[in-house]
Amino acid sequence: MQNSMNRKALLVNRLGLLMFLAVIAGCGKASEDEYSVQSLIKALQSENSEVRYSAAKTLGTYGSAEGGVLPALRAAIKDPDASVRLSVVYAFSQIGPPAAPALPELKVALLQDVDKDVRQAAALALGMLGFEGRDALSALNEAVRTDRDPEVRTEAQKSVTAIQSKIPGLTRK
Repeated sequence: MQNSMNRKALLVNRLGLLMFLAVIAGCGKASEDEYSVQSLIKALQSENSEVRYSAAKTLGTYGSAEGGVLPALRAAIKDPDASVRLSVVYAFSQIGPPAAPALPELKVALLQDVDKDVRQAAALALGMLGFEGRDALSALNEAVRTDRDPEVRTEAQKSVTAIQSKIPGLTRK
């Protein structure tokens, strides 16, 4: 009985993902971009974590902060599912400097997320902000000094270097 219920739940999740993918199938068409972005934003609120993950990932491929993308991603970074949070953080890194308004959420993800992959991706995303990420230097330096994972510390150090290289006249030690 329990096995049958698990299979049904899995089927429902897969069906939800397939329906989501069908909705966004026209994402690459310029005439449908606005509709597609709005569909993706709505999908970030799905009950299905795979749909939320895919929506965030796809929004990142647009590389744009327009059309309500940033507020939707800023809310989604608090998702209870680590894979969704990771996808959101990668979306910010793909958007780059226009994602600078999400700097507070990215700093929280860097310093407080329980998932090391999310923290590492947040360090990367902050570095991708370039000059716009300069207000994250203290958080990145804190991660370099205190994060328990060496990969997070390494990525944070890379981002410190990347941001500092974009600050005119900064002398480095």
